[in-house]
Amino acid sequence: MLSEIEKAIYYNNLPKDFPRCLDETRIYFGNEFCEHLIPGINETSQMIKLCKERNIKLSYLTPYVTDLGIKRLLVVFEFLNSLGFKGEVIVNDFGVLELIRNKKYDFKLVLGRLLNRQKRGPRLANILNKLPADLIEHFSSTYLDREEVILLLSELGIERIELDNLPLGIGRPSMSKIKASIYYPFVYISTTRLCPTNKAFRQNFRLRLIEDCKAECRICNFKLRHKSIPGDLILKGNTYFLYWDKLPSNLGELGIDRIVFQPEIPI
Repeated sequence: MLSEIEKAIYYNNLPKDFPRCLDETRIYFGNEFCEHLIPGINETSQMIKLCKERNIKLSYLTPYVTDLGIKRLLVVFEFLNSLGFKGEVIVNDFGVLELIRNKKYDFKLVLGRLLNRQKRGPRLANILNKLPADLIEHFSSTYLDREEVILLLSELGIERIELDNLPLGIGRPSMSKIKASIYYPFVYISTTRLCPTNKAFRQNFRLRLIEDCKAECRICNFKLRHKSIPGDLILKGNTYFLYWDKLPSNLGELGIDRIVFQPEIPI
């Protein structure tokens, strides 16, 4: 079954040493978690060129944004549109989705993992054997598989949803009506506009602002450990992740036809 599943690889910036050969046939490029890290036209242009040279498909990732982020994305979207880009744009903000629809860009729309509302609490994996089957089903499922939501997604032009590979498992109806991608091995747990990494480099700071971002997240991350969590939490930038590389054995039954490999913490 895995041989029938599309393989993608995730880069949030241009790699210094781009592999000559890739097992993957698609690249995810961009940033899901911080508007300060949105790749500009130059980086995006170089990635498009690399993809064309290697005949690899491109999916462009976007984060949740303020007005500042909307302006930055608009510049990139206009550039992509000028190239006749008809590939995927993965949205993690309904305002970004509305912008794309209003501008009538000819992009393929994908609903990002920040909008799928999976139950991400890593402690849940430690109590599953104590829970009844219907409660396990609740915790492992997502609202996106409800009939009325699937209809709404279709009306909005959403062709695919993105899922995290949660330790507690993934519950979806067999033969789901909307295809899904699964990210591994880094599971997104939580994110915030208040960047703890930015604050760690300053003696005096104001909690409610990201002050003079110097992309400190590019040079460090932090590990947090607790006995109730199956593995270390990783704080990178403004986002918490969990490393979990045990993929479900029944991806096809779950309607998952794409695996997104993250070679590094995705921020």
